[in-house]
Amino acid sequence: MSESTPSSSQASFVQLSFEVNQETGIAWAVLSETAVQMELSANQIRDQIKLKGIDTWEISEGALDDVLHKLKKHVVCRLVIAERKDARFHIKCDDGNMQASIVHTPAKGGKRVTVDEINQALAEKKIHPQRIIPGAVEKLIDLNSEGSMIVARGKSPKVGRDSTFSPLIFHEESAKTPVEDENGRVDFLAGREYLTVSAGTPLMERTPPQPGQMGMDIFGQIIPAEPGKELPFGKELAGTEFASNDPNLLIAAITGHPVFSADAVRVDKTLSFKNVDLTTGHINFDGSLNITGDVMPDMKVTVTGDVFIKGVVERARIKAGNDITVAGGVLGETQTQVSEDSELPELECFLEAGGSVKAKYVNLAQIKALNQIEIKEYAFNSKLKAGNDILLGQDGGKGNLVGGEAVAGHAVVAKALGNKAYNLTRVRIGITPEDLEMFQKIKFLREKRLEQARSLRGILETLKAQGETEKLGILEINKAKKTKETLLRLQEDLKVIDERLRQFDLAHYVQEDQPHVAATSKCYPNCQITINGATYLTNQEHKAITYIKRDRKITAKT
Repeated sequence: MSESTPSSSQASFVQLSFEVNQETGIAWAVLSETAVQMELSANQIRDQIKLKGIDTWEISEGALDDVLHKLKKHVVCRLVIAERKDARFHIKCDDGNMQASIVHTPAKGGKRVTVDEINQALAEKKIHPQRIIPGAVEKLIDLNSEGSMIVARGKSPKVGRDSTFSPLIFHEESAKTPVEDENGRVDFLAGREYLTVSAGTPLMERTPPQPGQMGMDIFGQIIPAEPGKELPFGKELAGTEFASNDPNLLIAAITGHPVFSADAVRVDKTLSFKNVDLTTGHINFDGSLNITGDVMPDMKVTVTGDVFIKGVVERARIKAGNDITVAGGVLGETQTQVSEDSELPELECFLEAGGSVKAKYVNLAQIKALNQIEIKEYAFNSKLKAGNDILLGQDGGKGNLVGGEAVAGHAVVAKALGNKAYNLTRVRIGITPEDLEMFQKIKFLREKRLEQARSLRGILETLKAQGETEKLGILEINKAKKTKETLLRLQEDLKVIDERLRQFDLAHYVQEDQPHVAATSKCYPNCQITINGATYLTNQEHKAITYIKRDRKITAKT
């Protein structure tokens, strides 16, 4: 705020009036001498300003306070109190030319900015009309306070989609609902239909990569798009071939069981038996196995693919390279009695899977799965070990885990842990120091074998560089043969070591959520919970509860 004269004088009393110059857009508050004392409040001054029609102008900062102060001091003076201001704006563009915004200061008694003025300014900036956001300019000029608004936005390019792989067979291997027959009997062992395909069946299609969508900055300059990548099929293609007229289509080369992955499919040859018993003998097969009945006691089954069993497994040993599914149950020695807190006897019923194991119930059996174990009804006095999770009570089952030992890399979740008899039930999650030490030893052994292989390859290359076989002496030839034989043995050793590393249970290292043990319905006393080395023994009954490790101790979350 400024005064109209460099000095002012003091009178007995002063009165307030206003002068307004419409041409210059300046209004003054005039304090002149009077014979009558006047007292005005700030509200009364505002009312006079409004009567003068300058209330919408820009009131000078501190003007009212200054006028009141000089009124009280009876100072004769002339002060600028308000100015008429037109609306103002300026355009800002970001560094990447992908966005333009306008900073707008609204009019204070003066002229408003028009849509045409802003559009003209945008045109002068050479902002492309297609990149102006519809309605943004209209919203901007309606603002009653100073503000900024994005009025133009570029279009970012979209990277093209890479090749995609789509399975062409959709077979839901879900359990059938049990139904009564004409005699009122229910077949509770009704299980899954095991999928097989014949040679020539289309299995997987590869969709070519897409070119992507180009972009445009706010000035209309084209931004090229990166095309998608041409991805090859995966390596696991055994039992398949490319269609003769289409390199993007995989078909079955043999009759068997298809096993799909994200970018590949293989077809495993599948054997099918009613039962595995004395009539079949032990089974050792490179492929998958479908058993429509039961696996009888003392039988051994070893396959590289899947095993599907519609009936029950009784005191048998089954090993599969992929998944094991038992629609019925897994039974160990039915006559064995396990007393409270006693150690389990040697279990003769054993299932091991390179993938997952699913069963309806398990009793006195040992189950090991590289991935996951799912048991619908119960697991009694059994040894369970899974690389990832052990889950009980899926699909509406009872989900009881009683006695024995359950070891998982990531989580054990059951509806009920333990029982009313308080049988000791051991549950362990994560890794032990012994496991980690063994893992490190295997990795060290692998590095040593690789060093030996590299050294032997160097020796072979040196011998080759000396010339043809005829030019080499007998000693050099024998040395080359022995070196090559040793190298082949090392390669076989590395295959065995890599298989041990693949099957080693360290799955919890890559889990995103926290390792835990959970009872979704009931947890009884005498359940020994161990998570990554920390141990806790439950001493009372709980309803739904989850155990996690926090600060080196087991913590219960109800």
